[in-house]
Amino acid sequence: MKICLVNSLYKPYTRGGAEVIVNILAEYLSNNGHTVYIITSDIKAYSKPNILREKQGVIEVYRLGGYNFSPFYSLSDMGPFLRLFWHYRDIKSKVSSRLFKDIIEDIQPDLIWCHNLKGLGYGLTGIAKKSQAKFWLTLHDVQYFDPSGLLIYGKKLSAIYTFARSVYTKMVKKVIAMPDLLISPSQWLLDLYKSKNLFTDANSIQILNPITELDNVEKKDTDELRIMFSGQLEVHKGILTLLEAIKEFNSKAEKKIILDIWGRGSLREQILIYDNVQINDWPEFNNWPKIMSNYDLAIVPSLCYENSPTAIRIAKTLGLSVIGSNIGGIPELLDVNNGDYLFEPGNVKDLLQQLEIFANRKLSHKLRSAKVDNTMSVRDYWETLSAKL
Repeated sequence: MKICLVNSLYKPYTRGGAEVIVNILAEYLSNNGHTVYIITSDIKAYSKPNILREKQGVIEVYRLGGYNFSPFYSLSDMGPFLRLFWHYRDIKSKVSSRLFKDIIEDIQPDLIWCHNLKGLGYGLTGIAKKSQAKFWLTLHDVQYFDPSGLLIYGKKLSAIYTFARSVYTKMVKKVIAMPDLLISPSQWLLDLYKSKNLFTDANSIQILNPITELDNVEKKDTDELRIMFSGQLEVHKGILTLLEAIKEFNSKAEKKIILDIWGRGSLREQILIYDNVQINDWPEFNNWPKIMSNYDLAIVPSLCYENSPTAIRIAKTLGLSVIGSNIGGIPELLDVNNGDYLFEPGNVKDLLQQLEIFANRKLSHKLRSAKVDNTMSVRDYWETLSAKL
């Protein structure tokens, strides 16, 4: 088959899980006899519409640019007012749709599989729908409802932003075409969109994203209360809530919690002020089993509504307990009756209570086995979805 994968970014430019998933799919499909094309946005600024074509091994990559006043990759550098206009221009983006149409007519794919479309324009879905190819769309976040792609727990939105978002959502509804198959890693995200009257008539499936097979590494048994956090060092990931809860725990506990952080972000210097904290750079994926063998507990204290965090799935597969925020798709991955814990996002007292329960179980050697094999191989993932063709 000729398969065209469409995503906002593609390696070497990555920002999140969608890029990882698209890369995994591209490599698997090309290694199994399919001809794979990538359509993505370029990070360079152009004075006029442009298509940069390149080869990565046997995979052809088309990078589109020059159709908005800033590339998607540089969006965070813009002020909020200018960013708002960027989003509205991005919705239809007739110029990028024309570039996309030219590529599709040239390669004539059998399947157009869209992922994140921010920065490419949602008008691409209409081109995909009218083509001779099957059209799939995988949901990764809330970008079709909220232009920021983030929903923050408890955050009060200004009247101006609320109005702007309602206009944005109405525009998206008019532009976006229904895929032949709508794919979501979590039931929560599917339900959210349907509650906003988006994709209500789409043929949908909830299936976990694929992750590559993990080596089986024996967990180290120690008396230390050593726990881990992996992710962006940003406020919306809840890292400050976690640090305050650990600070309070350690102020009155004889056995201190040691927190190892794996990630990067703007809060690095602020985090280093806290005691019993060590920051490590983000590791290669294949190193996670060895790293996680040092811990009994992983924390996902996010303030934003997560879809299906890969960090939780890796931790559970390797036998770690998880404390997670009780929002979004996180509860779908945790079992509070089998060694996991949920707490109210941003609530230091509630998180502290869960840490105390964990510590008591750990020190009294009553930790329950939290191991769950929730890996989804790329082969099983593809075979499940390709049966829908």
